[in-house]
Amino acid sequence: MLHVSLIICWAVLHANDLAELPRPLGLAAPIALALAILPQLVIAGGAASLTTLASRRLARAGRTDWLAASDIVNALARIGVVGWHIVAVVLLQWQASIRAVTGGLSLVDQAIALLPVIFALLLIDAGSYPVERRIREAALVRALDEGRPVHAVPSLPRWLTTRFRHGMATVLVPLFLIAAWVEGLDLAASGLWPTQEDEPAWAPWALSGMQLIGAVGALALTPLLLRRVWDTVRIQPGELRERLVRVCDGPNGRVGISAILIWRTSGQIANAAVLGMLPGIRYIVLTDKLIESLPEPELEAVVAHEVAHVKRHHIVWLGAGVLGCVGLAGSGLALAVRAVAPGLEHTVLSQATISIAALTLTLVFLGYISRRFERQADAFAARHLSRLESNGPGPLSESAVSHVAGALRRVARLNGSPLRRWGWRHGSIAERIGVLTRAVGIDDTRLPADRAARRVQALIVAIFVTGTGLTIADLATYPETNESIAP
Repeated sequence: MLHVSLIICWAVLHANDLAELPRPLGLAAPIALALAILPQLVIAGGAASLTTLASRRLARAGRTDWLAASDIVNALARIGVVGWHIVAVVLLQWQASIRAVTGGLSLVDQAIALLPVIFALLLIDAGSYPVERRIREAALVRALDEGRPVHAVPSLPRWLTTRFRHGMATVLVPLFLIAAWVEGLDLAASGLWPTQEDEPAWAPWALSGMQLIGAVGALALTPLLLRRVWDTVRIQPGELRERLVRVCDGPNGRVGISAILIWRTSGQIANAAVLGMLPGIRYIVLTDKLIESLPEPELEAVVAHEVAHVKRHHIVWLGAGVLGCVGLAGSGLALAVRAVAPGLEHTVLSQATISIAALTLTLVFLGYISRRFERQADAFAARHLSRLESNGPGPLSESAVSHVAGALRRVARLNGSPLRRWGWRHGSIAERIGVLTRAVGIDDTRLPADRAARRVQALIVAIFVTGTGLTIADLATYPETNESIAP
């Protein structure tokens, strides 16, 4: 949920810029500063203190009863940090207080306004460090017994740096690229047309189109930056590399991958990812811990899972689903309020209600479609291994499913995640393994996960078309509404 939390915090700042809502409270800048920052520190510090206490109980008495409670408190603290950020921006004039000092550059004041959130989230992570350190120290003996590579336990600054680079930066880099592009276009437009009377009728539409093109371009180029922000190197030639490259050129069809990268985390993270939407700048990234811990068939299953996201265009479908849901919920609610009570549309309560409702519905829908696509990617990986065994299509083999299920179990264990722990975007490992197991023996061209994904894609198309229509209707009627309620 870290990525979602940062996106919400940034979206609140951006919406606050666009809405230009009246300020409910008239606070002096020092008071707004104190009220924006101090509660964040109290929330994060309280959670960090509880986790530190749980670590001491673990060290002195070997008791783990407080660890689960501290995990829950940390999750609630992160929600509290995001919630107070919303209060600070909307009610306490936090962003306006910053702008009074920095001037009119939105990118600068948005970056400064996010600093308390980033610091608070890192403080919560710092509280978890003693527990993580003890777990890693205990794992060293097991790694040595199993003959696996071992890594030095990182210091607190290095651990927090890794958390920032590999977690927060993944979201912040593309967000600020997009924000810089949008603000640069706004400044250029202001220079060309100093007043609204000077602005031609086509300018807003052209500006919106260029902003959209630039946002897509920024997302497309993000992998080039992230592979530098993350500590990555190309996997060296050898048997392992040939086996993993075979996945990209395997029986499921060729996928354009620029390189397979090793993501060096000093053994802190067991994960894999696909970076990039375009073939020329698309990478598969595997962490060092994953490569060191998984047998080659399971590692091949992990890579095949990531290839599935590219082959099945999951990123494009997810984007279309989000855009459609935002249009359906946001513009749909705005049109409903405009039709029922035109004078209510521009109130703080109405704007906040529409924004929260649209965001909530979008996140719920995003989680739903993402979980279906994860199951499809699991099925893709099992089909890849099954077809290698049988040299072609046929019933899904039990051994192929066993390798994929084994990879899921091992990654969960490496990350300290219970099999039944439910995730918003991935569901639970136990549930995914169950779906795979029930598919053994079924023709691999007619797997249930593929049928479910096709139904989801049909739903996305319907929502995208409806949401686009409502957005056009919203934009078309917005000026008329402004005139009708103008004093």
